[in-house]
Amino acid sequence: MKNIIKIIIIFYYFSLIVINQNKEKKKLFEITNNNNSQMKLNLINENTTFGIIAYPCKYCGLFSIFNKNLKCILSTIERGIIPIVDLTSETNIFNEFNQISLTINPWEIYFNQPFGFSLNDIKRKSKNIIKIKCEKFYSPHFDRIYNNILFQDFLRTIAEKYVPIKKNIILEAEKTRIKLFGNSTNILGILMRGTDFIAAKPKYHNIPPDYKIVFEDIIKLDKIHKYDFFFITTEDRVLRKKFINKFKKKIKYFINENDIKYDYKNKNLLAENSNIKGNFGFMKHYLINIIILSKCLDILSAKTNGAIGAFIFSKGFRFSKVYDLGSYK
Repeated sequence: MKNIIKIIIIFYYFSLIVINQNKEKKKLFEITNNNNSQMKLNLINENTTFGIIAYPCKYCGLFSIFNKNLKCILSTIERGIIPIVDLTSETNIFNEFNQISLTINPWEIYFNQPFGFSLNDIKRKSKNIIKIKCEKFYSPHFDRIYNNILFQDFLRTIAEKYVPIKKNIILEAEKTRIKLFGNSTNILGILMRGTDFIAAKPKYHNIPPDYKIVFEDIIKLDKIHKYDFFFITTEDRVLRKKFINKFKKKIKYFINENDIKYDYKNKNLLAENSNIKGNFGFMKHYLINIIILSKCLDILSAKTNGAIGAFIFSKGFRFSKVYDLGSYK
């Protein structure tokens, strides 16, 4: 009960910050609603503070970056600062660990910055820019999203306002979903994490479930709900093949044309894979998978950053099970 009250207080507190804190904040929301370029220019001229969020995250995947940025954004708006995400100034998977290699901001390929701004807009026009340091991220931990509806709604509201997905990607995801399932919505979503988690067992990372355990849960749920299809999201072609062999035509998936060819013997982290780092198309494909997963009626999932993304993008799952098996030591 205490935890629920705490979440309500947090939700209410940030709602006040985001919506009603002062006149400047009201202008921001007017900008969001009508996308008036003159109003945006006025906001810059009025010396509004913009916070550039940039930090090194060498081995982070797309949703690890997404979740870290969202945490940092929560800390930034608390101070009345407009957050702008920058993936060009520090080492990351997009610039292949070379912080001077990019001329475009990869973040803006997948997500809109708040209120229609861009990183280049702010750098060129704003005179009031600070760099945001997020060594201490917003608390509570995002794992609460799995079983706390209020916290889901809270993060969903913030994400929709401050990190909305690009419309062209949403449209592509919807076209793909219809191609896979037609008009059916009776879909069980499945997120499996394999490759380096299985081979390298990276310290402190969550242990994914064995596929046999997930098979059992799928069969049990299917007896109850009689799903039209199962949708599996995984970067691991070996695991995917096991699901295809087990569930035949009932299993659906959206795979990248270019196999990442993960080498289990070398035990490298996925971010080090030459077919992934710097591959903007692979990241877009992954994002579309998570969007489709978020539209499923029910979900079974490994505990991953992608799972958090699916819960944020969803309107709420009817049933969910996230396998919490501890972490690698």
